[in-house]
Amino acid sequence: MTRDEFEVRFDVTPDLKMAELIEGIVYITPKPIPLLTFGEPCAHLIGWLAQYDVETPGVEGGAHAHIRLDAFNEPQPEVSLIIRPECGGAVRIVNGMVEGPPELVTEVTYDTPVVDPNTRLYLYRRHGIREYIRWRTTERTIDWFALHGERYERLPSDSAGVIRSEVFPGLWLDTDSMLRNDPLAVRQCQELGNASPEHARFAARLRQLHVER
Repeated sequence: MTRDEFEVRFDVTPDLKMAELIEGIVYITPKPIPLLTFGEPCAHLIGWLAQYDVETPGVEGGAHAHIRLDAFNEPQPEVSLIIRPECGGAVRIVNGMVEGPPELVTEVTYDTPVVDPNTRLYLYRRHGIREYIRWRTTERTIDWFALHGERYERLPSDSAGVIRSEVFPGLWLDTDSMLRNDPLAVRQCQELGNASPEHARFAARLRQLHVER
C-alpha cells in the first residue's frame, strides 16, 4: 500500500487510532492496550521529553504523530522530537504533518512487537533518524541508539545510569529510575540536563538560527 492510500483509509476509519505504514504494509496495534507494559511507559516518555521541549526553544515534541518518510512508510512512533526547520532541523512541516526524519523517535514494545525490531531499525537508519530509543518493557531494557555513519550504535550510560543525547545537548535520561518507575528521579535528572552549560549553548544557537532565517 502507498502512503496516500494509507492516509485515505485511515481517514475513513474513525475508530482507528494506532496504525502505521512500514515498507508498504499496514500494522495495527492490537487492542486492548495494556496499561503497565505500554500505557504508563509511554506516559513517562512523554513527560520526560516534554520537560526538555518546554525548556528548549526551536525543539518540538509529539506523541503518536504520524511521520511521512517516503511513499511507502508512515510510522507512528510513541514520541518524536524534532528541531524545527527554521532552526536547522531536517524535517518539513506540511499542513501540520511532519515530513522527513525527526532527530529522535521513541518506541515502547511489550511481548511480541507488532513490527519486527530489525525492520524498524533498518527503516529509521535508512532515512537518517539520528537517535532512536527502544524501551522493551517486558525485558526491562532501554536501548538508546545513535546513528554513526551508516550504523546505529548504543549510547553508553555513565556510572549513575544516565544516558546523554548526542543530538540534543542537555537531554539526559536516568534509565535506572525510568525502569523502576520513578518519574520524580527522572525529572530531577532532566532538570540537571536543562541547567547544564551545553544545553544553554544549544538553546542559544537555535535562537540565533531562527533569527538568521
